[in-house]
Amino acid sequence: MRHPLRILPQAQHVPAAILTDDEANPPLDLSLAHTRGVSPVHLEYLRNMRVEGTMSLGIVVGGKLWGMFAGHHMTAKPLAGDIRVALDIFGQMFALLLQQALEAQKARGRSIGVELRRSIAADGADAAALVAKFEDFAPRLTEALGADGVALISGERTLTYGTTPPAPVLAILAPLRGGESDHMLLDIDNLSKFAPLAGCDTGASAGALVIGSDDHSRLRLMFFREETVRKLTWAGNPEAQMSGAAATTRLSPRASFAAYIEERRGYAEAWSEAQLATAEELRVMLSHLVSRDDRDRRDAQSRDALGRQRQQDILIAELNHRVKNILALIKSLSRQARRSSTSLESYALALEQRIAALAAAHDLAVSNATEGVALRTILTTEFDPYVRPGTGQLLLDGPAVGFRADVAPLITLVLHELVTNAAKYGALSNSAGLVRVVWSLNDAGGLDLHWSELGGPPVKAPERQGFGRSLIERAIPYELDGKAELSFDPQGVRFSFQLDAGLLVAVDENARPDAGPDAGPDAASGPEGGGNARTGRVAEGARALVIEDNMVLAMDLAETLGHLGCSDVKTAGTVDVADGMIRPGRFDFALLDMNLRGNVPFPLAFKLRDLGVPFCFVTGYGSDIERPAALADVQILTKPINQTMLTQALSRMLA
Repeated sequence: MRHPLRILPQAQHVPAAILTDDEANPPLDLSLAHTRGVSPVHLEYLRNMRVEGTMSLGIVVGGKLWGMFAGHHMTAKPLAGDIRVALDIFGQMFALLLQQALEAQKARGRSIGVELRRSIAADGADAAALVAKFEDFAPRLTEALGADGVALISGERTLTYGTTPPAPVLAILAPLRGGESDHMLLDIDNLSKFAPLAGCDTGASAGALVIGSDDHSRLRLMFFREETVRKLTWAGNPEAQMSGAAATTRLSPRASFAAYIEERRGYAEAWSEAQLATAEELRVMLSHLVSRDDRDRRDAQSRDALGRQRQQDILIAELNHRVKNILALIKSLSRQARRSSTSLESYALALEQRIAALAAAHDLAVSNATEGVALRTILTTEFDPYVRPGTGQLLLDGPAVGFRADVAPLITLVLHELVTNAAKYGALSNSAGLVRVVWSLNDAGGLDLHWSELGGPPVKAPERQGFGRSLIERAIPYELDGKAELSFDPQGVRFSFQLDAGLLVAVDENARPDAGPDAGPDAASGPEGGGNARTGRVAEGARALVIEDNMVLAMDLAETLGHLGCSDVKTAGTVDVADGMIRPGRFDFALLDMNLRGNVPFPLAFKLRDLGVPFCFVTGYGSDIERPAALADVQILTKPINQTMLTQALSRMLA
């Protein structure tokens, strides 16, 4: 606004036209003139109000029109120049005083907001505390803002107090922000005319003030006001009637007043500068609460990350320790097997079987690391290759008891030596023998186990002390501080050991992994034919596909399959290569690794099944690895794989 003063000395006066000698010239700028023309509609309106002279003095604050002094006179009223100057000075002085008063109001508003911040967001407070104490703070908030209701939105929670719109309206308002790019205050004076709420039921609320903490609407305060019908006091005579042609074309003063009142329906009282200043302080409070939550969240995440890193370092160190121990154990097994073997073949077989037993024990320990490994599970796993179901050659009797995960591998090695010796030289070397394993818990809670063999060849003590015998007799006392006794009764081998209660854990045998098909308390499963596991040429003339991404393991499997009679063995190291090799009629069976360079090969498994090619999975993750329900019946071989394991698997696949 370039000049705030405007004068119309006589409404009936016909203004003189301003002429130019050149139509190309721009219109004359009259924005600084005191006397300026007004629209014909306004002139008609003044005449119908019986007003002859008017004066308006704009009140400009901060470069914007804040309000206006408007004066009406019932007769013509020209104003002298000195009066105009006085009015101009008066307007400026009034605007200055008004601006000071407005700033004082804003300061009071900020003071109120600061006091609210201090009481609401005390040291240590966070968004959760604001939510928890909302009912206590809500009355003070509405009083400070002159609102009829308030809503708080924190994440997925919405709390309300007083008069507020329905929940769908709150959800629409929550993510909105003010017009400026960094302004988080949204002032709405008529919700029904607010475009985002078109067609929504806003209830009794007409105006809103939305205060946000950030662009993500994580924390929002919304204040609401009900409708306010503005009361107006008019100059002139609003009862006057129009005259002449204007009566049919223009609004009368009273009709104009009624139209204005109608137009103002649905509006709420505007939020004052002081109240907006209070709201700004509340916005700062919300931002601080969100920042504090973010900081606490980052600190917690940092602590979690540090804890995970420490845990990972510990696990890596423990893994390194265990790997070195396993390598050292395998080295010792190799040396001891060499000393007790009479030929290269017997050495290789003994070493292979002991490593397989160690792998099986490790698999059981890892898969049951938190619950422990059941004694019955270890026994059925070891007897599985040698005893057929229902033959009556095995009797297992004892309560449910298990070993700690760090104890189970050693117990497994000891029992493995007993089982293999029984299969080679003892009760399981013929169909008439019986192995009886009985265990119980003593008064101190420890374990007493007794092994006895009957019906086998006559027994006599070996002439030399082999590795297997040393392991059976010395391992438990040496490593577990238990007791062990081995005797060679002519009727059959006898062995017993005792362990302290601290090495044992309670187990649920009903939840243990199955030892094999048809496994039960008195027998373990084995291939058809019974007795010692046969490792003959069960795959005579068969064509095999080995899908394994480790070349050394693939070569070893191919060589073993050759020993079992396969006439042609192909290998593939990736899913794509294997997919290109699988064609109808090309292979009789397949071995499929469950992790091919980080890819699961289930599509290959379904392709093999669709072509009618039998297969089994090979994995180093243990036999309880998850797989699709449609493949739940597929055999799983756990690494390392020896010739006996392959023989059993092929006997089932090619039967």
